[in-house]
Amino acid sequence: MSIEHRIRIERTSEQIFAIYQDVNSWAQWDPDIEAVELEGEFASGTRGWLKPVGAPKTATRMVSVVEPASFTVEAKLPFCVMTFEHELVAVGDATDATHRVVFSGFLAPLFSRVIGGKIRNGIRGTMEGLKQYAES
Repeated sequence: MSIEHRIRIERTSEQIFAIYQDVNSWAQWDPDIEAVELEGEFASGTRGWLKPVGAPKTATRMVSVVEPASFTVEAKLPFCVMTFEHELVAVGDATDATHRVVFSGFLAPLFSRVIGGKIRNGIRGTMEGLKQYAES
C-alpha cells in the first residue's frame, strides 16, 4: 500500500532540498512531526529517529540521498517496513514536490490500516506546510 501527495512549490529544488537537509526545521512546517534527529550527515546510511505527534519515537535510516532530487527514509516496524520517499522535479523556476509513504512486508496490510489513515489525512497538511515554509 502507498500514500502519495504532490504539490507545486515556487522555489528551486535546491532551495527545497536545503529545507529537507535542515531536519531541525521539520517540526516547523510538518504539523505531524514533534522532533527529528540524525546521528550524522544527511546522507545514505545515516541513522536517526523521528517523533510523530501523539506516537512513540521511531528509529529511522536514510536509505538514499540524491541531492537535490530525492531522499528516502525507512522505519522498521514488526514484520513491516515504512518507506518515506521524497522527490523533487524542477518545472521552470518552480518544483513539483512529491511525498510518498509505502508499507511493505508481512504485516504491511495491518499497519497500513492502523496508521495509514492518519498518514493519509495528514500528508496534504505536511505538503502545504512545506510549501508555505519554502515560499515565505
